[in-house]
Amino acid sequence: MPIVTSAEAGERKFAYFDYDKQEARVIALFSGEEWIIEQLQPGKDLWMHAARLVWPEIDDPAWLTRGKTCSSDEERAKLAASVKKNLRNFVKRPSYGAFYRGSPEALWQNILKDDPDVKREDIAHVVTMIQQHSPRVMAWHEELFREVASPPHELRGRFSHRLWSWPLGRWSPNDVVNYPVQEMGAWIMSESWRR
Repeated sequence: MPIVTSAEAGERKFAYFDYDKQEARVIALFSGEEWIIEQLQPGKDLWMHAARLVWPEIDDPAWLTRGKTCSSDEERAKLAASVKKNLRNFVKRPSYGAFYRGSPEALWQNILKDDPDVKREDIAHVVTMIQQHSPRVMAWHEELFREVASPPHELRGRFSHRLWSWPLGRWSPNDVVNYPVQEMGAWIMSESWRR
């Protein structure tokens, strides 16, 4: 758990910690999704693997540089590396959206604020491919939905035992799949502060 930044004010000190891919780790724990578990191991790259699931051609320099004119092999290699890196970085947000059952439309509207050139169909493609390659995550979601579908419409945290309730049964898929991940993340942070 590396310290990302800290600031001091008199005797008090504020520290911000970066729990490396904490949400993906919690989703992998709860769902048992093998590809996520495998890619969270040391030396692996979760987001590059996710990009390969979405675009199987990502390791082909000709595919990465299609439609581009390059004056040398070196220029083509640099362009291919840059495009590959951009795709790796691009896949993160819609992948998390897929893990949380976000709609492609809502994800696109959100990402559009930071990237005005992003296309809705690109976001929808990432969400579809990640969900297709994550059957255990989708099955875990369905278990959660069944749990809250009938009275008393509740989820209890596995570690903090906090209760989230929808008394009238008006739950949303996003809330239901978000709660266990955020509850676990909050529990991890509170436990780490105690130690």
